[in-house]
Amino acid sequence: MCGALSSWRKAQGSAGTRCAARPEITKEKMTIQIDVIMPLPEGWGICLSCEMMIAQADFYKAPSDRGLDEYPPDWQDDFQRFSDTIFDLSLRYGDSVRFHIWDPRSLQGLIKAIQFGAHRYPTFIAGGKKIVGLDPQQLEQALQSAGAVVQTESNVAVLP
Repeated sequence: MCGALSSWRKAQGSAGTRCAARPEITKEKMTIQIDVIMPLPEGWGICLSCEMMIAQADFYKAPSDRGLDEYPPDWQDDFQRFSDTIFDLSLRYGDSVRFHIWDPRSLQGLIKAIQFGAHRYPTFIAGGKKIVGLDPQQLEQALQSAGAVVQTESNVAVLP
């Protein structure tokens, strides 16, 4: 609390005790958090005991080398579309959005999935609105209604 400002407001008859020097938060300065609930591929394989048995069976690739190759082609395509969508939105909206991706197999992801009633994936939560699936038009509308701002050349900082 600003003591001098508080005393001045009381003298003026104002009941407020907040500091007038506090900056206003505008839509341009806000960062919108987008919660995304999506099972993520495990790049490091399975448990260590299983990995040791696979290594003893002369499996030719290390877990970090297998990556998406372990998954069926349709899952690989889905994950590639998902990651392309996230990267595209991140580039277009820049600092006005922050994506938090939750794997529903983790404890935090399970809690988010229960909290938002996510039964199909990916599920996006933007400004309290739930979007299920990768529908670009719905995602755009939800981001813009939540206050996200598309980055233009005038509002992007250029690095030296």
